[in-house]
Amino acid sequence: MNYVQLMPCNADMYAVFREEDGSIFRLKVVLFALSDDGCVYALTFSSDEGIDNTIVNMCSNFVRYEMEGGVIRES
Repeated sequence: MNYVQLMPCNADMYAVFREEDGSIFRLKVVLFALSDDGCVYALTFSSDEGIDNTIVNMCSNFVRYEMEGGVIRES
């Protein structure tokens, strides 16, 4: 898969993940990527790894997306 266009995320949006021990952590969504398969994917940022191009929705520990102030999508 190749990205054909990157678009900034101008909202306070987060991808929420669950660790194996049950704890929850959030990563800031900084970009949306349009890929050559026609789908749009959220790219996250962490201080450890920088911009992560892991496809969030395909991560087994992905829980939901959140906007500042509420949940926008449950997995």
